[in-house]
Amino acid sequence: MNLLKISILVGHFVSLAIGDECKTVEIDKVGEAEGWIPQGVISNDFTKWVKDFHRVDMVVYNPNAERRQELVKNEKVHAGLLPKLTKALTPEEVKRLKGLVTGKHKDKGSAFCYEPHNGFLFYDKENKIVGHLEICFLCGNYESNPKNGLSEFWDLKGLEKLIRKKDVPYYETIKEWNEFFAKNMKDGK
Repeated sequence: MNLLKISILVGHFVSLAIGDECKTVEIDKVGEAEGWIPQGVISNDFTKWVKDFHRVDMVVYNPNAERRQELVKNEKVHAGLLPKLTKALTPEEVKRLKGLVTGKHKDKGSAFCYEPHNGFLFYDKENKIVGHLEICFLCGNYESNPKNGLSEFWDLKGLEKLIRKKDVPYYETIKEWNEFFAKNMKDGK
């Protein structure tokens, strides 16, 4: 178990919540409170997450193009997807992607927002989507479907490098994303 150190004002309370566990600590010294952070779930077997995929595409989408933010819901791809920016991954890139979402990675922290713009679609031999990953680099949050089977913490720096290497848009502010979509989303595509 790792310790978390938090700087906060003396005389204040801080609650640390991890999963179903919560601990409240009163700060009685100048400087810090110690709490706990687990390592997170670690998975080393990608095939337990999604089986029998044949192809993986890297995608970009505007999460605000429709009410939902999920990249895929009820077998339907998000309306904000930009097909012209979809890039198929090579077998080497798929292997790299597997390593970035499985294995042991450090928790880099995240914010409460969630506006994913980058993702990966996993297809079977019949061209049906069997899984997907969605990533919000603005806040450091990410989701997968199926939900279970990957490591709890992903290598976001490695994912950023993979995306940049494929020459797919990656921006660090919502303003940059909005400007990009204003230029590139004509008639929804």
